Amino acid sequence: MEAQLIRRPAAISSCCRLLLPTSSSSTSRQLLSASKRLTISGDRQKSTRARMKRAMNVPPAQSFLMGADASAEADHIIFNPPSSAPSVFHTPFKFLPKSDPRRRANLPSLFASSATIQFPSNPAINNHGEGGKANIMKIVTPGAKAPLISRSGTGKRSTRFTNRYGIVDDPTLPPVVLPSELNQYGETTAPSYGMTPEKVEEMRRLRLEDPVTNTVTALAAQYGCSKLFVLMCCKSPKEHYEAAKKKRAEVVEKYGPRRRAAHEDRKRRLDMLFRGEL
Repeated sequence: MEAQLIRRPAAISSCCRLLLPTSSSSTSRQLLSASKRLTISGDRQKSTRARMKRAMNVPPAQSFLMGADASAEADHIIFNPPSSAPSVFHTPFKFLPKSDPRRRANLPSLFASSATIQFPSNPAINNHGEGGKANIMKIVTPGAKAPLISRSGTGKRSTRFTNRYGIVDDPTLPPVVLPSELNQYGETTAPSYGMTPEKVEEMRRLRLEDPVTNTVTALAAQYGCSKLFVLMCCKSPKEHYEAAKKKRAEVVEKYGPRRRAAHEDRKRRLDMLFRGEL
């Protein structure tokens, strides 16, 4: 009987209950372990995308099924409150009683408009100084010297020199908000006026001597200029250009069909862009 059960593993689960009382303890443990292995191995998992998509295709809630066949009692507004309680400062005046103090507190801002608000004509003027008094900051030409009244109303005067952006630098004023010095690629985005013909000639000499070490990125970081400026001033040797072009061609040669098609499509779009077709 046991030999027949071993040859027919599918019958173990059905006959196990009848044979357990009469069989020995070791035989019952073997039968239970065999049935457990069969049960585990028989389960099918969501191993493919199609099965997983069908399993995750959960129907929407009944409150969202407002079709033509919906009943009359199902025709209602779905209440979906926000994650936080509303603020009292965001209540419109229409929903506030006339005796509410928030009406009187917000009347100046209610009647204020673009015609009544006084904006500074010069964006470089900061009107949030100490004690509510306006601080003065002049914009002058680069390299010029200009006296600056550090604090209006105090009578103290201090002479400051302009920085490379042409803005007077004074420690009593708030810091000037300027674009970040470096972007995500490590390039200097702020304008630089320190390039001289001598530096340009030195940059060209370094680029011609060792183009592998003195790359465009390295020269731009060394002289504090952009990559575009380096490309405009310097030209790499012809041998280096041909080697880089050959290396790029070898990389493109290893592309598969899908990547090659995407590469050709990108080149085609670039040509269409230059012709004005896009």
